Amino acid sequence: MAAQAIKFYSAQTPNGQKIDLIFEALGLPCEKHMIDMSKQEQKESWFLKFNPNGRIPTIVDPNNNNFAVFESGAILIYLCDRYDDAGKYLPKSGNERSIVMQWMFFQMAGLGPMFGQVGHFLNYAPETNAYGIKRYVEEAKRLMSVLDLQLREAGTKYIAGNTPSVADMCIVPWLPLHQMMQVKIEDYPHLAKYVNTCKADALFKKCVFDPLEDMMKSDRVTAMMKRTGERVKEVYGA
Repeated sequence: MAAQAIKFYSAQTPNGQKIDLIFEALGLPCEKHMIDMSKQEQKESWFLKFNPNGRIPTIVDPNNNNFAVFESGAILIYLCDRYDDAGKYLPKSGNERSIVMQWMFFQMAGLGPMFGQVGHFLNYAPETNAYGIKRYVEEAKRLMSVLDLQLREAGTKYIAGNTPSVADMCIVPWLPLHQMMQVKIEDYPHLAKYVNTCKADALFKKCVFDPLEDMMKSDRVTAMMKRTGERVKEVYGA
């Protein structure tokens, strides 16, 4: 257990929620600092000393000579290797560790970047770009199909087994973005069952689904959902 609170720089994003999940799961004390990305705080010189890429999340561990770690996957591995003595969320060795890490990197190399591009073209692009929207929505749907197949073939409650792991902590925060694409999770029955399982899990409920419910009530997100819905309809038709 960490003797001192670990400094945690974050924002209310899927990548930030990954680290919320591991801190909560391990019961690690943290000193959380919310970064205002609208003001580009993550690009300020003090922050770049910890993370030269100027992104969240980032941690600084006073229990290890103020060692700084950036990139969400690297943070998860670091915290588990250092503080998860039992290997509960990331096995210490063997095939079990490899399986969890394969699905972690599936999210980091595929699900996160592709869902992120969907968000850009649907919400932030200055004008509707049909090619960009179709390219990334279709790839996002393909990746959802991969998860659906894994859950069906493995027959497990979670992505890499019957108990939650850091693979789930990586994947679950991104899945609600299917709503922005106007994609029905019910079209992926095993994935839909998995999401419901996670919604009923106290850890994911506290760190992902309860904050999401609050966020969906905000005027900003309401406007975003209206805008993205209009763009999907414009590209795909009614």
